[in-house]
Amino acid sequence: MATRHPLASDEGTRSRLLHAAGEVFADHGFRAATVQMICQRAGANVAAVNYYFRDKENLYHEALQYGKHPEIYHLEHFKLALRDQPHLALELFIHDFIRRLLTQGGQPPWYTRLVAREMAEPTAGLQVFITNCVRPRMEAVAAIVRGIASPAKLDEALVQRAVNSIIGQCLFYHRYRNVVLKLMKRSEFCEHDIESITESIVQFSLGGIHAILPAGATTAASGRHELKARNAGKRSARPLTPRNRNP
Repeated sequence: MATRHPLASDEGTRSRLLHAAGEVFADHGFRAATVQMICQRAGANVAAVNYYFRDKENLYHEALQYGKHPEIYHLEHFKLALRDQPHLALELFIHDFIRRLLTQGGQPPWYTRLVAREMAEPTAGLQVFITNCVRPRMEAVAAIVRGIASPAKLDEALVQRAVNSIIGQCLFYHRYRNVVLKLMKRSEFCEHDIESITESIVQFSLGGIHAILPAGATTAASGRHELKARNAGKRSARPLTPRNRNP
């Protein structure tokens, strides 16, 4: 009678290893973390790492890329907006990104700490993270900037600076989350904050993009962009708990 491979009997082993690895790597860093530490936390045999991930480095890369799915720029309604309404695409992107940053976006608590540690103590995984997580996001924003500037043609260096500005404004609220909340005398961000921050970044970014257009250039949608009242009358002052977060 054939025996079943013990590793194949537990469908949750891979997931437990991945989450345990994320916690261990976030706490200790890639170099100090050991496979034994990860397996002990996951309640798995050391051989399971080789079976599911080949080695510690690939397991680290998997953990580092945990937050790449799903992103709004893969969704059809965003692609349509990018093609026909780049101002709306900007709003959709920023709203989605801000929500992910301020509400964890369904990501486990260890993920943000892991990325922060990778930024502070870069490994070979940084290039993997850039290729699979950062670059697609930057390319999506660059396409938005070009669309807003159209039919004018911006120098690519200006496009990249605009992209850096837009992403940087969003990341500010994540990096200085606790400072901003203290200044606001609040314990958590609420739905109204997500909407207000989105509107502020969109309007500021549109102003910046129009300011760097060549002299005399006009765009297909010149003038001040007014955000769509996507959730008019539905904004809440309640903290964003898992029950009232949008998917």
